[in-house]
Amino acid sequence: SLVQRSGQLMYDETRQTLQIDLVEKGECSSEVKVVELKRVKSVKAMDYIEEARVAFVLVVNLRPEDTEEISEFYAPEEQANFQFARAEDRDCWDSGLRHLQTVREMAAAMDAVEVHTIGYSRIKRVRLEEPRAGVVVAVRFELANGQEAIMEVKETLLSGKSKMKLNEFVVDWVQKARVLPSETTSLYRLVYSLVHRATLEMKTADIVLRINDCHFES
Repeated sequence: SLVQRSGQLMYDETRQTLQIDLVEKGECSSEVKVVELKRVKSVKAMDYIEEARVAFVLVVNLRPEDTEEISEFYAPEEQANFQFARAEDRDCWDSGLRHLQTVREMAAAMDAVEVHTIGYSRIKRVRLEEPRAGVVVAVRFELANGQEAIMEVKETLLSGKSKMKLNEFVVDWVQKARVLPSETTSLYRLVYSLVHRATLEMKTADIVLRINDCHFES
């Protein structure tokens, strides 16, 4: 069986850690394990068939701890499998951890690049624009220095035809528009939510169109 010990999985936003409270069967005491979010290497949701039921599992691959010895030929990794009673709960943790991974990767990318902030400006006002053909989201930004910059997220970026990810696109746009790098994370969250909403609206419109195209005889 995939499940060896029951417990509770929690996320500590302040400490940026995952806390796992493990409970032994037949015992009142529990064991608490803490995993730093920076150790999460990848996350994958999987369904396993166990006899007559389906196990909703979240597979989390962890990087080695800072104290572990890493050499050219040996890099210890750890895998943790979490089984959930409902697929909805598993999927929520899956998307949540993926999002946190993206934010951390984006922050690390910005830290790795030395940027002189002279001539850069903060965002003062945001205004949504009507997207043109081939564009999912169009946003006009008014900067504190009086200039304006337009961001357009094209369909090719979301369809997989582009080699650039959304977080990389935002980081690149911040550099080109000369926006203060400190605003990158909040800007990514805004763009992510706008793209998510626009994608849902397009899918809904497509479903309605298909329904309207169906003709039923009474």
